[in-house]
Amino acid sequence: MKKKILKKILKLRSFTKFSLIYCKNALKRNNWDINKAIEYLREKSNNIKINDNNLKYGLVYSKINKSKNLGHIIQLNVKSEEASNNKILFKLLKKILKISINNNCKNISQILNSKINKDITIKNVLLDKSIMFKDKIIIKNFFSIKADYIYNYNHYNYKLSSLVGYNIKKKNKKINKKIIKYISLDLIGNELLNKENKIYNINKYYNNKRIDKNFLERININLKKYLYYLNNININNYNIIKLEY
Repeated sequence: MKKKILKKILKLRSFTKFSLIYCKNALKRNNWDINKAIEYLREKSNNIKINDNNLKYGLVYSKINKSKNLGHIIQLNVKSEEASNNKILFKLLKKILKISINNNCKNISQILNSKINKDITIKNVLLDKSIMFKDKIIIKNFFSIKADYIYNYNHYNYKLSSLVGYNIKKKNKKINKKIIKYISLDLIGNELLNKENKIYNINKYYNNKRIDKNFLERININLKKYLYYLNNININNYNIIKLEY
């Protein structure tokens, strides 16, 4: 085999992670043009017949904008657990979220058609990564919240994320943030509330019996003061994505 041909095969393999035989065949079919071979392999990967319901592994992440009044959650699904634990895929998810926030995307289709750089859309990048991981990678779920204030939470293993949209009558950022964090984590752990995903009357849910005294000690606030601030917080939207394998 000529060195020039071998060099092209190895270069295509480094781009796509396909086997040497696949890379050689792709180049042959496309007159040894690397760019055309990449497109060919991309299409080949996209046509792999995998039932989307079998893509049971994935990553979830949420992000809010600088002014903290817009938040997005995106769920990526893949077929293999190995791909879902890959740092490259997680970095890509964070980049996609940044683009979706900056473009104020309203749905998955808008996200997929957004440009990740001058020439490549997110859809094409996901196809490229599908080739790299020999897997199918899709955006399974997307939620967006716009509110006066948003609190977001990401679990350390990136399998659970939430957004809480709220407004406040009396401003005390330090205490309000602690209370919102407490409410957010509690809602995540409550299966009954997760089914509805939206909480409109948080005050009826949080009565004296439900308030954790240890929590009050941690945030250094007495019960009377806590209830006062709670009554000034209005939860107007709530979204969560929780991956369960």
